[in-house]
Amino acid sequence: MIKIDLCLEPSLVYAMRELVQDVRRDLGQNLAIDTALPEDDPDLVEAWKSELTETLREDCDFLLSTIQRKDFGQGELQLEETTAEGLIRACSAIRLKIRETLLREITDESLENGEFALPDLSFDQQRGYLCYLFLAGLQSEILLEMDPSCEDL
Repeated sequence: MIKIDLCLEPSLVYAMRELVQDVRRDLGQNLAIDTALPEDDPDLVEAWKSELTETLREDCDFLLSTIQRKDFGQGELQLEETTAEGLIRACSAIRLKIRETLLREITDESLENGEFALPDLSFDQQRGYLCYLFLAGLQSEILLEMDPSCEDL
């Protein structure tokens, strides 16, 4: 069992919930990123892509249902290891979509180093950035709980 303590401002949880819901809806039938797939077997490619898309939808739905819980952000989040892995995948997919949409005008270097003025960003960019940061932190915490040696990375 993985246990993570969360203490979040309810307004932040609400804003994040809305953004994750919007991004999840935009994922629709697509993967979070384009993939280079072999073209010699279209049936295999279609089956593989379909399975990946379905898994991504399930993972994002689980993330959304987790965030929508009344007590989310107000104490301990408990996860089974298998659901934690799905949560990590969902966080990655949502972060990628936020990165390519709301934060596309910010360079990767600036984003990773926080080398920009948050007040200079639009409201949607600020909301996207805060959600992006939270999901990155959640991923890190889950990974550390699953494997403490990740802290050295």
